[in-house]
Amino acid sequence: MHLYRPKSIRRLLLIGFVLVVVPLMLALIHAMYSVDQLVAQGQRALFATMRATHGSEQLADAITDMERNARQYQVLGDPALLEVYQENHQKFLDTAERLEALNLSDIQRERLEMIIKVEDGVNEVIVNFPYEAPEMASAVEGFSSLARDARKMLFDNRKLVEREVEWLDAN
Repeated sequence: MHLYRPKSIRRLLLIGFVLVVVPLMLALIHAMYSVDQLVAQGQRALFATMRATHGSEQLADAITDMERNARQYQVLGDPALLEVYQENHQKFLDTAERLEALNLSDIQRERLEMIIKVEDGVNEVIVNFPYEAPEMASAVEGFSSLARDARKMLFDNRKLVEREVEWLDAN
């Protein structure tokens, strides 16, 4: 086997410099790529949790609005209030649908499904019974459990955001 032997010290220095710099440059490029991937992954996770938190806030607001309208309708019996309730009910359904499309944890998904199920039962009574019916009073009281569960979901989402931010800080 024949080894290359440079004829000058300048060539020897140049070859030594290349042999030292090339691996360092490759390591630097790999590190930059890894950091970019980590930042992109962190941003995606943080944005997803922020969307879930925003959706949970909207869900809680819709429940509050529906409860207010249902109570007003129960007291006054004005059909216009029932129409406003139904508009807020549609906002609730739209928000719940957007939340279902997100990548929620199993606990969040179960809580959301339970909120939707309970709200569906409450809505059935409000829409199908007269405002002075005793069923209406018990249905309106169902909003307190809905609001409680929506606040729990919002709290869970905020905790998830905090964990994602801590994970980003750690990495």
